[in-house]
Amino acid sequence: MAAKRGKRTPEPDDSESEDQADGPARGQELKALARDGGVALGAVALVFLLAFLYTDNWPPLVVVESGSMQHDGNPRYEEPGYAHIGTIDTGDLVLVKQTSEGDLVTYLEGKQTGYKRYGDYGDVIIYYKNGLREGCNLNASWDRATCANRGGEWGAATPVIHRAMCWVEVMDNGSYYIPEVNIWFTGGRIDLNEIGANGLTGLKTSGYLTRGDSTNNRHVDQQSHTDLANKQVQPVDIDWIEGKARGELPWFGLIKLRLTQPDNYDAAPTECKRMLLLGLAVVIIGPFTISHGWEWWKAQRRAAREADGGDSSSSGDGEPDGARGKSTRRGRDDSAGDAKDSASRQRNK
Repeated sequence: MAAKRGKRTPEPDDSESEDQADGPARGQELKALARDGGVALGAVALVFLLAFLYTDNWPPLVVVESGSMQHDGNPRYEEPGYAHIGTIDTGDLVLVKQTSEGDLVTYLEGKQTGYKRYGDYGDVIIYYKNGLREGCNLNASWDRATCANRGGEWGAATPVIHRAMCWVEVMDNGSYYIPEVNIWFTGGRIDLNEIGANGLTGLKTSGYLTRGDSTNNRHVDQQSHTDLANKQVQPVDIDWIEGKARGELPWFGLIKLRLTQPDNYDAAPTECKRMLLLGLAVVIIGPFTISHGWEWWKAQRRAAREADGGDSSSSGDGEPDGARGKSTRRGRDDSAGDAKDSASRQRNK
């Protein structure tokens, strides 16, 4: 009679089990990456939230697009350190805090009181030339349609970030008065070399005279700059001011310049570009390192607890309790046997 063949038990597929094991591992890796990315984004969001709460402005930060405030190679200032922290350089992100006329300190006023910001006397302000945020390059009073019909170009203005040098009062008779130094200028002309006003004329309204810190800014803006429509920049009215500079997030604005204004990026200090790479490494790698360090620490604690639990279940010379119990019973049996043998010998006698 032929024996029945038994059914063969299928051997486990090693590749399938490996795939099943890899699935949870991949899931854990993806969760870890998502967590690290969330930490980084959360940190950025927190920075912007805190900046907004501090400045009461939105956006709370502006990117410095030119080197008009840099102190490099300027005999009036000490050379900035390698990281360029404490001065305003190309690619810095500067906090813009809301301000009012009585809240601003000019260069001439700060020189008398010792008030300094960003390496020199007085406040640094962010303003729009002649108050124009956008307009036609042919005539600032034209609307967009008129500008297009007459062959002009409509564009958005870039705010200026410069130091407030002084306040000037423009009088009806054409004379000028600077209250910080109590000086009158008659004849419709200001000559005050200390602030970079040499033969300044054409002022129509009272306001702040402003100037950049770099060696390229030998004169105040009202003598050397024009607005969108190529008109002379007038003294800065308080309504034209977005705010005053307060604090900075150095280097990170270079990312925007690298993408949108490569020429300005190239002109930025080399040290700032290197510090940007270091900063990016910290921002990107930092959350990953902290997260994985935390996981490693938890694993070490868990392993230590498990080791402590194993030690508590053993005692004596390291023998398990069960083994010690068996040894005790064997000892008792041997003693009983010895007693029986002794009794037997006594009877035989």
